[in-house]
Parts: sequence; C-alpha cells; structure tokens
Amino acid sequence: LQLLDDPHVRRRLGTRYRHVLLDEAQDLNRLQGRLVEALQAGGGEQSARIFIVGDHRQSIYGFRHADPAIFAGWETSIHQRGGIAATLAENFRSHPDLLQRVRGVFAQEALATDFRPADIKAGRQADDFNGRAGIQRGWRVLATREGQPLELRANSVEASEVQARHLASLVATSIASGRRAEDHAVLLRTRSRMRVYAQALERAGIPYDTDFPGGLYDAQECHDIEAVLRLCVNPHDRRALAIALGGPWGAADAQDRTVMVDSLERAPADGWNYAATHSPIGELVATLRPLLASEGVAPVIRRLLADERLTRRYGSLPLARRRLANLAHLAEEEMAAGIALDAPAFIARLAERRRLDVDGEEAAGASLGSRGVRLMTIHQSKGLEWPVVFLPDLERKFSSRDLTAKALARTSAHADADEKISDDDQGLVVACHPGDQDADDALGLKAGLIGDHLRQRIQAEEARLFYVACTRAREELHAFISDVELVGPLRDGSVRCPADWLVGAGHTWDDVVVALDEAVERISSAAQLNHPLPALKI
Repeated sequence: LQLLDDPHVRRRLGTRYRHVLLDEAQDLNRLQGRLVEALQAGGGEQSARIFIVGDHRQSIYGFRHADPAIFAGWETSIHQRGGIAATLAENFRSHPDLLQRVRGVFAQEALATDFRPADIKAGRQADDFNGRAGIQRGWRVLATREGQPLELRANSVEASEVQARHLASLVATSIASGRRAEDHAVLLRTRSRMRVYAQALERAGIPYDTDFPGGLYDAQECHDIEAVLRLCVNPHDRRALAIALGGPWGAADAQDRTVMVDSLERAPADGWNYAATHSPIGELVATLRPLLASEGVAPVIRRLLADERLTRRYGSLPLARRRLANLAHLAEEEMAAGIALDAPAFIARLAERRRLDVDGEEAAGASLGSRGVRLMTIHQSKGLEWPVVFLPDLERKFSSRDLTAKALARTSAHADADEKISDDDQGLVVACHPGDQDADDALGLKAGLIGDHLRQRIQAEEARLFYVACTRAREELHAFISDVELVGPLRDGSVRCPADWLVGAGHTWDDVVVALDEAVERISSAAQLNHPLPALKI
C-alpha cells in the first residue's frame, strides 16, 4: 500500500492490468480492499475494470478482520457510477422445501435486514431430487442410565457424547436406506469436540474423515513408534522405555504398570535388561535393529504395523482405524522423502518439527478405507455440500472472547457523544477496554456502548456462520441440542446460541432418549448393506 501511494507506481500498475477478477470478495479486510481500489484508480481513464463476486451472507472470517461492509460499499459504488450489478438469487444446491425452512430462520426481524431471505430463490424443483424430500429435523437428546433419567450439565462434554450417540444412529439408518457414508457431514463450530463425534462413529463401525487438533507428530501412535526407534538406538533411554512399556509392547493388560515401575526403579542398564526379559520389547528391538540399519525407518514402521500386538492394542482403543492409518501415512511420508532416514535423523526431525510447531497432516480420505462421514468445522465447510448435514451442540453459547480485547474508537473535538463520526473526520483515536467503567469519560466513549458494539459484531458473524452451515445441506438438515431450556431471541434480537434462532423461527424439537448403559450396535450387524464398509488396508 505504501508503494501504491506513489502516483508513478500506481499509474504503472493501474495501466498494466486491464481487468481485475475478484472472487469471495466478502472475505476481504480493509487493507486488502484498499489494495484493489488503488489498482483500479491508478490508471486514470485507463483504469482496470473490476469484476467482483461475493455473498455478504457468507462473510465468516472476522478473525482475519474481514468486513462485509467493504463488499456492500463496492455494491453501492457500482450502482452510483453506472456499473452493472447482477444478483444471483438462485440456490441450486438445496431442496426447495429445505430452503424454505432455512429462509424462515433468517426472515426473523433481527436477521432479515442483513440476510434479505426473500431474495433467495430455489434453483431446482423437488422432482430433481430423485424422490427424496427436503427435511429439517430438530433433536433434543436426553439420556438415561439404568433406566433413570440422567441430568447433563449444559455445554458439557458428556452432553456432546450423548448427542454423538444419537447422531451415529441416524447415520447408520441413513446408510441402511442406501446412502453412502460420504454423503453425510457433521459440522462443528470449533474443533474442540471433534474427537467425541469421531469416537461415536467409530464405535458404530462407520468410517469418517477428518483432521484433529494436534496433528500427526503429536498423536499417541507416533510417540509409540518413536519410543521403539529410540530404544533401537539407545536401550537405556528411560523416557522411551516408559512410553514403550505403556504402549502395545508392554503388559498384555493395558492397566498393568508393574513391569514399567520395576524397570524404572532400577539403574538404566538393569532396567532395560529387566524390561527385555519380562515384556515383548526386548525381542522386538532385537528384531528391528538389523532392518533399521539396512533399510531405514519406513520399513520398520511397516513391520510394526503388521505386529499383532499393535493392532490388538489399538483395536481396543477409540479411533482405532485412525491410529493405524496414521502410522501407514507416516511410513508413506518417509518413503516419499526419497531418502532412507536412520533412526537418529528421523527422531531429530520429529523434535525439530514439534519445536517449530510444524506438524504433519493426519491420515484422511482413502487412507482410512473410505471417504466416510466428513467431520469438519463450519469454516472448513464453506463452498462444500452434502446430501445430509448434522449440526450438533447448537445450545453451546457464543464465545465472548473479543469482549476483553482492546477496542479502537475515533472521537472528534466537535462531535457529541451520540453523533456518528464520519470516516473523513480526522479525530483522536483512542484505545480502551470494554470493561472500563468511567461514566465521566471526557472523550464521550462509554464502555457499555463499546461492549454492545462488539457483541453485535460477534452475533452478526455467528449468524452468517450459521447461515453457511444451514446451506451446506442438499436434502436433509439435522439440528441437535441437549436437555436445555431455550427462550429464543430477546426483545433486542440478541441470542445466546444458534438454537435460539431456530426457536425464534418456530422450529420444534423431537425428544429422543439415549440409554448410556446399552451397547452400541455396529452398522455391520445393525444394517444389511449391499456394499459393506471397506476395511483399512495397510
């Protein structure tokens, strides 16, 4: 931008580019917007023509300072300058019945001005969906244990686990009706509880595809393999010995720590000898050392993957398919590097990547044996679509993280407290906290007004995020809440969670009870499928 302040640079670039094509314009922040405007203005009469595509309803990157007002300003400017603005009103994704329900949510008074739902038209007829109906269902998931109602704390992990159990059963039913696993998506506000839903699908025998926080190099299975390699290099490495004995090559009972404790109480050499005698780790290391010396790390990882003790241990843990696929992915990554790393080099690389917080991607897609049910955040889902979409945890309250940050405000020496300051008014810029309670603020900045402004921004962004989530579904949209009382929007239009918008639109919730002490029925036995779910290939 400083370069473009130079009129010669601006003129040169402005005449160089005849056309600027800008997609997803609603996601630009103000600095990026100024860059585009400078390119357009730089060439004078020969300035570039700008072709802009965007949807203000889908501006969801406020954490990157994206501002939908920029796109709205360009739309207004185009009209004022005699340009052409075309409204693409048709939705060619969603079933018309489903789209009608979604429009109703965003037709509420507090949302209608921003979303203009009446402008959204169905681009396809119901007959185009091969007889499938457009369905929107709301589920209030209750829990029992030993036949007695179980009270779940709102927003708790256990409440999410109960929702995940019911969600998995709906996916199993849908697959039994003829859909593929990859026809379903579970969209979450954040990644914090993604593993809860992955574990529920895993228990039901349903393949899934996702990426978890932490990544490949911090996964438990990667640490298990690293510990074995460390022992191949130095059997007196006590930390590696502890990890290895706690993993697949320790005691047959995963809860038995006797050999680990007895080994670590001894001196390093004696501890290794004791562990090698009383557990499979000694035999394993002796077998792997020649292979490691002759062929490198990747063949060793593949040998470990074929070890029955590893598959038996991981098979008893949640996300078993993911763990095994991660190790296969790790071996493939080493093979793709084109060099046969020895153990010290491999260990050093892991340590350096963890130190720099540069992590590898966990196994996904075909590595898991099937594309499977897609688990992702709403942000990641933008631009994608599925026949069936699940939106769990809709009773979780919005985060107020931004209400403790410093806020910038501009004031003018001649402006009253309630007077709007124009962008051209070069007044004083003040930084303050929304929590500052100074009723006699000489500059006329009231902490409550700043706090309200930030809350409105957060809620507006959350509304757009919810719109994106609802419009990913082609045929079915399922919303989930726990056993909570919802009041809907307040008088000022504010809400505490996404479910309040559904309540405000008159949507109802079907109560369903999950018995936590009953075994989960796996899909392979629960449904007679023409195409059984593929097994993981290693």
